[in-house]
Amino acid sequence: MVVAVCTTIVSGCATDPRTGQPSFKQTFASDDPCANNARNIGIVAGALAGAILANQVKHSNGARVVGALAGATIGGLIGKDMDDRRCALSKIAKQYDLKLQTSTVSASGEVIADSNLKNNPNAEQIKKSAVGMVVEIRDQPERGGHFETNSDQLTEQAQRYFSAIADSYNARINANNISDPQAKADYIAQISKRKILLIGHTDDTGNSRLNADLSERRARAVAAYMEKRGIPQDSLYFQGAGESYPIADNNTDEGRAQNRRVEIVEVADTDSFNRFLADRKPRYEFYRPDAAPAPAVAAAAGPAPSTATAAAKPAPAKPSSKSAPPA
Repeated sequence: MVVAVCTTIVSGCATDPRTGQPSFKQTFASDDPCANNARNIGIVAGALAGAILANQVKHSNGARVVGALAGATIGGLIGKDMDDRRCALSKIAKQYDLKLQTSTVSASGEVIADSNLKNNPNAEQIKKSAVGMVVEIRDQPERGGHFETNSDQLTEQAQRYFSAIADSYNARINANNISDPQAKADYIAQISKRKILLIGHTDDTGNSRLNADLSERRARAVAAYMEKRGIPQDSLYFQGAGESYPIADNNTDEGRAQNRRVEIVEVADTDSFNRFLADRKPRYEFYRPDAAPAPAVAAAAGPAPSTATAAAKPAPAKPSSKSAPPA
């Protein structure tokens, strides 16, 4: 199946420059963020799914081949979209000297940093069944940070790089790179199901409740900014996590800077979105002994409205937007 798909979609499979033969690592596990790993994995996964579906509809080799090619096309388009985004983000990070990390969202909702995934024994299966990605952009106080001090106003520098980041998620811009009308329609149909969650994080300096409020307003500001750059409002959600999800030690300046960050969570559909939210667990081990953690609020099963204090709210432009679950 892999050979057939690679033969059909020639550009999907890379070759080893030393041997001239197809290379598994370069095709599916390259370390280069501008490689086509996700696309190639999507082609294979889509081909297998298409073949199974076609086989159930009509038991014939011809039906299986047609189903495999159709599945490969759709799977490859979505995978290519993820590949293109990783590549674009790596270029943006270099241009603006950003501390940016990408992670993969597994089918179960677990988030695994791309840097760690290559050492995971189940990496191949995780990549095949991945439902999205998370982009973490850490604050850089030496360069002014994402926001003005104690404010939800983006700095001038942050406006520039968040504009570039938002454009990498813009389906209309990406669809323009697809020449085949049917392939473009398939891509747009799939992307229309996508959910994007903006999450604001703070360090634990000051009052926990104020931090939660500030992080929510900052996440809302980025969501509104992405909508301004052409991301559909009904696919956008935002959430203030405050200091509930530290990734570093709040006892040091460096650790606090790492904890002040914005996450962009992109998942394929509503079910994947709910699994991601259900898997999120607060990490209190980094809290300072003299700082009591903010009370945890259980995540809702789906994107239903909530009136909880720490609940995420929709992007502000249209009051009819759906609410995201609480942090």
